[in-house]
Amino acid sequence: MTAEERCPGCGVEVGSEHEPACSVEECTCCYGQRFMCDCAGHDRKAAAWSGELPGVQECRERGWWCCLAPDGVGTRPATDDTPGATPDLTRRAVWKATGEDKLYA
Repeated sequence: MTAEERCPGCGVEVGSEHEPACSVEECTCCYGQRFMCDCAGHDRKAAAWSGELPGVQECRERGWWCCLAPDGVGTRPATDDTPGATPDLTRRAVWKATGEDKLYA
């Protein structure tokens, strides 16, 4: 996956803080979309645009990939070399919310 020069949600460059109400910015407290939460303590600098969607690097580091299930409904775990595999951001979201890797359990 290649880095984007600008955030697709608000257009800021890599290393810049997202614009208010950016749909891509992730809250550093609850890990939800920042514009939908009111968490105190959110770190705008830590959430700056990195060139990738939030969580992609973490999925890559953990080996969390998914692809479309054979019946076309939902996803299944995959490896990074599986045709059509993408970072498993849903698995990451469940792990962030629960502290457990249990999406496919």
